[in-house]
Amino acid sequence: MGLSNEHLLSQQILMKLEHLVELIITINLANADEKEELLKRCQLAVDELKGLLQQIIGPHEEYLKTAVKELLLQRLPDREMMEAVEEMDLLCGSSDHPEKTDPEQVTWFRSPSGRNLNILEQGLYFLFPRAKVYRNYKYKGFCFDYYLPAVKLALEEGSQKRNVDVLKKFFCKKEGIRLVCLDLRGVTSSREVARLIKKQLPNPKKVKL
Repeated sequence: MGLSNEHLLSQQILMKLEHLVELIITINLANADEKEELLKRCQLAVDELKGLLQQIIGPHEEYLKTAVKELLLQRLPDREMMEAVEEMDLLCGSSDHPEKTDPEQVTWFRSPSGRNLNILEQGLYFLFPRAKVYRNYKYKGFCFDYYLPAVKLALEEGSQKRNVDVLKKFFCKKEGIRLVCLDLRGVTSSREVARLIKKQLPNPKKVKL
């Protein structure tokens, strides 16, 4: 997939996601007579969003549902609205026979360039779908395991790095970089990685691009 196609696909995903969010918010404000038609439109929007995401992460239905959920969590105003989405079973879309796949067993994920990502990169992609992720990134004399310039987020991965040196912490504070240290021993899913990252971020509900 060329860079222009990647950019176009990303824009289509974001536009469809924003449309879906608008529909979900409208449902919560609508009366009973309006909800049935809005639900159908929501299910159609979910199907269309999954169709776009499938070009990146493959055809696994449960994994697509997980991706849609993670994206919605970043865009919806509050957690209660996400719970309403799950209660209405909107993440299933209008498909009558979804493929049964346990998302916890899926250990691969493809970037738009086609390269397989590890679970930490997968978690970052869920949280920041528009941001570029750099590995072993050198910045002003410091090296970070992962760095996202667009959101000024640096990650240090591995139990041996739990105690990041004071100088690096001071540098990040001075530069306005959020430094997250992760111990991923025993972690097997990108969803858990995303949760661990969000726990260390200030105002995690507001983390978006």
